[in-house]
Amino acid sequence: MANQVSPGSKSINGAVTANGRNSKDENSGFAFVNCSIGGTGHVWLGRAWRPYSRVIFVSTFMTDVIAPEGWNNFNDPSRDA
Repeated sequence: MANQVSPGSKSINGAVTANGRNSKDENSGFAFVNCSIGGTGHVWLGRAWRPYSRVIFVSTFMTDVIAPEGWNNFNDPSRDA
């Protein structure tokens, strides 16, 4: 994902998460609880790698390293739903 430009943000350097699930019945995902996300550059919180991606952020502090749009649908607008 390096050096891609996304609307409303600077150059994107990567993503914090890229969870991928092939089915809604898969019992997997990422959970970030009481965390802090910081650094340099700009990254997405996540990108929807497969149709049923699941990532949860709870009580997590995020600096402006996170791109304004937050995440990337990985070129599949149906994942915005």
